[in-house]
Amino acid sequence: RDLVRSRGLGDVYKRQTDSGGPVNLRSYPSAQGQVIVQIPNGSTVTVFGRYRGWYVVLYGDALGYANSAFIQL
Repeated sequence: RDLVRSRGLGDVYKRQTDSGGPVNLRSYPSAQGQVIVQIPNGSTVTVFGRYRGWYVVLYGDALGYANSAFIQL
């Protein structure tokens, strides 16, 4: 199955990358998805699940997809 739940529905994690730059929260799980908001490094996000290498993420009141390579669980 392509849809995999995180450790628990609604788990809260810190967003971390080695680059230190922001990561884009997108409207759908693709680099072509519209950018909803940029998530600064070290921000807290809520992860609801995973789909094909993308996490379903809530940041503030924005819900979208973030590339899983940029979310540290």
